[in-house]
This record gives sequence, structure tokens and C-alpha cells, in this order.
Amino acid sequence: MKILIDAHKIGEKHEGTSTHLIGLYRALMGLKPDWVFVFVGPFKAAMQEAFGTGDNCQYITLSTPNKFRRLLWDLPQLMRR
Repeated sequence: MKILIDAHKIGEKHEGTSTHLIGLYRALMGLKPDWVFVFVGPFKAAMQEAFGTGDNCQYITLSTPNKFRRLLWDLPQLMRR
């Protein structure tokens, strides 16, 4: 199974939200090592540092300043690929 994850908060600034999300996604990756996780966000290096570069991780850099465009257009377009 392939999972697309909106990771726009990862790498912004280190706060509770990103720490919590990193912990949740790492736990899910440990439970489902056969799934492919596609992380989408503006900071590819930060996402790679948080989740690693394993075979089950893919990264897409997406810097959309408008959150509505990201949620209503960009992410749905990526899901169709």
C-alpha cells in the first residue's frame, strides 16, 4: 500500500506539532514496513532526517504558499499519480 502524507510542518521550526507527527509516522512505519510512505513538504532534507532514506520512503518537495491550493489542488493531483 502507498500512503501520501502532507508533511508541510516537518522542518518549519521544531515545535510540539512536528515532534508529535514524526513520532506517529515513525511508529506507523515500524508497524507497516511493507507500505510505501510518500512524504510531501517544502523541506526535503528535514523530512529525510526525520524518516530516513529506506526503501519504503519517498519524498516530494512541494512549496505552495497557499494552504488552500495545497489541500484542494496540489495534494489531490499528487494522489492521482
